[in-house]
Amino acid sequence: MVAEGSAAVVPTKDDGSPAPDGAADVSSGEALVRPGGAERSTTPQRVLSSVLWPLAILSYLHTVSAALANFGGIDFQIIYGGASDFLQGRPVYDDMDYLFFPGGLLLSSPMAVALPETSHLIFVLLAALCVPVAAAAVLQMMGRSWRSPIGAGVLLGLAVSETVTITLLLGNVNTWLAALQALFLLLFLRRRDAAAGLMLGLVIALKPVAGPLLLVPLLARRWATAAVAAGIAVVLNTVGFLLVAERGQFMSITVGELTSIRDRANSSLAAAAAFLELPSGVVLVARTAVAVLVVLVLVWSSRVEDEPTRLAVQVGALMLGTFLVASLSEMYWSVLLLPLILTVCRPSSPMHSWPAWLAVYLFATLDIWAAPQWSPEIAEYYIQLRPTAGWALLLIVLAVWTWRRYRAAPAERTNGPRHVRRRAAPADVSGFGTSEG
Repeated sequence: MVAEGSAAVVPTKDDGSPAPDGAADVSSGEALVRPGGAERSTTPQRVLSSVLWPLAILSYLHTVSAALANFGGIDFQIIYGGASDFLQGRPVYDDMDYLFFPGGLLLSSPMAVALPETSHLIFVLLAALCVPVAAAAVLQMMGRSWRSPIGAGVLLGLAVSETVTITLLLGNVNTWLAALQALFLLLFLRRRDAAAGLMLGLVIALKPVAGPLLLVPLLARRWATAAVAAGIAVVLNTVGFLLVAERGQFMSITVGELTSIRDRANSSLAAAAAFLELPSGVVLVARTAVAVLVVLVLVWSSRVEDEPTRLAVQVGALMLGTFLVASLSEMYWSVLLLPLILTVCRPSSPMHSWPAWLAVYLFATLDIWAAPQWSPEIAEYYIQLRPTAGWALLLIVLAVWTWRRYRAAPAERTNGPRHVRRRAAPADVSGFGTSEG
C-alpha cells in the first residue's frame, strides 16, 4: 500500500529494466522477500540467535582448544597420577595434593588405562561436552529450550567464565559434577527418583563437599532418591577404600589436609580470615551466621510455589553455605551454582536483582582490577577475597528473597475463595518453553 500522493519505488536491475516480481528494494528499508514471495523472518529472537550462537560457539571452542594445548594442567596430572598408582597397586594418598575420596579415585581410575596424552585429550573433550549438557539440562528444567538465544547466551557466559575456563585449563572434574547435578535436578523434577538418586550419588562420590545436597530429596520426602544417592556414595567409597594400597594414609594425610586451612587456592571464610589475620573467634561467628542463614533459606523456601525455582534455591543455598563454611573451597566450584543462576529465566527469582549479579561477577569472572599507580596490595586483596564476598552476598540475597516470599505466602493463601491456597501451575520441563513470563 502506497500513501496517496507519493510515488511507488519500483525495483530495477542494474540496466534500468524492471526487476522480477518479489524482489525488494533493500536500500529503501523494505522487508527482504524470498524468491517465492515469502517475507524473511527478522524477529528479535532470530536476530539474537544469529548474533549469539556464532559468538558462543567460537568462544567456547577457543576455550576448549586452549585447554587441549595445556597438557601440563596440574589438576589433571594429580588425578591421572593417582589413578595410575591405584591401578598399579602403589600408595595414592601419600601425595598431599591428591584430595579425591576413595569413591572418586575408583571412578577416575579408568583414566590411567590410556597413555597420559591420550587420556588428557579424552578427558578434556568429555569435560568440555559436560558444559553444554549441564546448561541444556538446567534450561530444560527452567522450561526453556537450549536452542533459543538464551541457550547461546548461557554458553557464551560459561565460555568466558573463570569457573569453566580454569576447570578446563587445569583438567578438573567440576564440569562433570555440574552435568551430573543438572541431570539429578531434571530427573528429580520428572519424578524419576532412582535415576535422580544415581546422579546425586555420583556427584557425592566424586566431590563429598556436595554431600549436603542429600537434604534436597529429604526435604521433599523423596526417600527413594536419598537412599539411592547415599547408597551409591557409600558403596563406591567403601570399595575404593578397600582396594587402595596403604589406605591408612587417607585418614592420616588426606583428611587432615582437607580439614586444614590451606593458604593457596582457598576461598573459604576461614581462609579469608587467615588472610586478613582475624582471630579464630571471628571465624566461628561467621561460620555460625552462614549456617543459620542456610537453615533459614531452606525453611523459608518451603513456600516458594514454583518447583524449579524452589529446588534451585535450595541447592544454591546448600552449596553456598558449604563453600563458605568448609575449610577448603575453590573459586571454580562455583559452576555448581548454575541452576540457581538460571532461575533468572523463571517469572519469580532471586536472580532478578542487581546484587545477585554483582555476586556472580565476583565469583565467576577472570577480571583482575589493578593499575600501575595502585598499591599491589589492592589487587592481592581483591583476588583473595572476591569469591568469598560473592558467595556471601548471594547467600544474603537468597535469604532476603525467600524471607519476603515466606511473609507474603499467608496473604496469598487468603486471596482465593474460602481462603483456599492457590496452587502454582506445574513446571514445564519438556524443553519447549513455558507460558509463564
